[in-house]
Amino acid sequence: MINSQEIVEVILEEIKNYVGRMTFDPPPEPPLTPDEKLAKMFADCPLPDNQKIAFAVEEIFWASLLTEEGRPCRPRLLYVPRQESMRRAVHRLAVPVALTRATLRKLTPAQGRLGYLTWDCVSGTPEITGVQGREGGDPVQFTIAAPMNGALNIDWMVARLVTLRAGIIERSSSNLKPEMISALIDVSRLMGGGMEPVRLNSAIRAIADDGHGGAIWIIRKGSIPDSSVQFWYRVQPDDRPLPDHYPNFSFLQSIGHLTAVDGAVVVDQNIRVLGFGAFIEIPKTPKLVNAITDENKEQKVPSTKLGGGRHRSAVEFCARFAPAAAIVISEDGRISVFWSMNAEDLFCAPLLTAGGFSDSLIS
Repeated sequence: MINSQEIVEVILEEIKNYVGRMTFDPPPEPPLTPDEKLAKMFADCPLPDNQKIAFAVEEIFWASLLTEEGRPCRPRLLYVPRQESMRRAVHRLAVPVALTRATLRKLTPAQGRLGYLTWDCVSGTPEITGVQGREGGDPVQFTIAAPMNGALNIDWMVARLVTLRAGIIERSSSNLKPEMISALIDVSRLMGGGMEPVRLNSAIRAIADDGHGGAIWIIRKGSIPDSSVQFWYRVQPDDRPLPDHYPNFSFLQSIGHLTAVDGAVVVDQNIRVLGFGAFIEIPKTPKLVNAITDENKEQKVPSTKLGGGRHRSAVEFCARFAPAAAIVISEDGRISVFWSMNAEDLFCAPLLTAGGFSDSLIS
């Protein structure tokens, strides 16, 4: 069971936190009060009322546990008031249908891998109004998506506000902590080149949204893994410059999709793929890692305490090719960052849960 009312309360709290951090250019005169800022953003990206959100959350959650002709049900709902949908590339239903887990199971295949089912509450009850394709980047409207069984991602204004994983509600305001931001900055300085934290956002989001987990290993430009790293698939070097706008470029999402193949994706400091399906031999004796705990305290722990094979492989990679870094996304939604100054100085920080990951948080 889930508590959909509690989830709605958390959504609204996170929206207030998110809007409270927003700034406008140029700043309005006189400055807007918090309530005025909230009203302005709701005018641009409206929400249904609380009961309708709770109903949609409940139905999409239970739909995610169903199958249709043997395929898992992974619905993605995009809230678009009917008059707005007239201006978008959407297949509008002549007669909207009730938003229920049964109709979600039937209609979800129509959304494809990247599209959405649109819905509104014009009739007084939640209804599915059509099928909308993906239009470039993530939509700014309110979305509820089920990336895997019993899991939810809830976004608004291109920010991942709330997620549900294994019955646990995660919120963006408490997921990314100052110590974790410092960890990302340390990795950026260590690796140099184009390795700003924001550069890997799209890749991490692709892994998190696909729900299969994955790992990205990062080496300095020109470093070549030795024979202990096995590549199932090497990639031809590509020295072409990436576009300036590439934090949202589909190329980065494609890196995330490469992790669906067993093994890690290896990139250099300029995020050029060297290969994927990479494995490294893990010694029997675990290495000690300086880890930031959930309580934001640093302590030395053996690599076996940090997670499974992906995590231990990331530690070994960072030790062997120091200075190096790695990002590991677990199937349960955890994201961890690893890095090394040298073979002995190894570090790990729990970045956040996949559900809390948002381009706007670390850009």
